[in-house]
Amino acid sequence: MEGVPGRREPAEDAPRFGRQLSPREREVVQLLAQGHEIRTIAIALAVSPDTVRSHLRSARARLKARSRPHAVALALAQGQIEPVTAGTLGAVATGE
Repeated sequence: MEGVPGRREPAEDAPRFGRQLSPREREVVQLLAQGHEIRTIAIALAVSPDTVRSHLRSARARLKARSRPHAVALALAQGQIEPVTAGTLGAVATGE
């Protein structure tokens, strides 16, 4: 509603629901979408599994998602992560 006192209009590039993910949250959700387990994501990002879980909890809260699969679906729908293709399924960049 334009012109309503106290109400800010969303930016054009803002997600429709929830808030924009941080770069690390986006990376973790992308790897989750590709089918990786928490342990594998932790190894690929050189962090602990607890840190991965923390990023996922934060991403779920920002997206207002009820579950991890819901977070993936919302992030995909909002264009915050890339769709998974056969070539990216299961591939983890290890920095080597």
